[in-house]
Amino acid sequence: MEPMLDAPNAAKLFHRLAPYVTDEIWLGKMNHVRNCIGKNRTPEVEAAIQRIEDNQTDEKIWAIYRALKHQSKVRWKDSIRKVIGLEPTEVAA
Repeated sequence: MEPMLDAPNAAKLFHRLAPYVTDEIWLGKMNHVRNCIGKNRTPEVEAAIQRIEDNQTDEKIWAIYRALKHQSKVRWKDSIRKVIGLEPTEVAA
């Protein structure tokens, strides 16, 4: 679930996927949304980019965190950890 392209439905999607996942489900924001997509964008693509950005506000990330913070299969990518004030994940050497 990283990057989250449909953040308003992240908790609902997590609960639908969780029974089929044996290990972890990672959640993270889509970083550099505007840089990931070429400059020749249609109005539809521009609207989708705006929707993704609008759904990744700190307030909305906090709502997802509150909804899923007690789920043992959830792992938070650094893009979310930064918003909620958790230390970045350590990279195995």
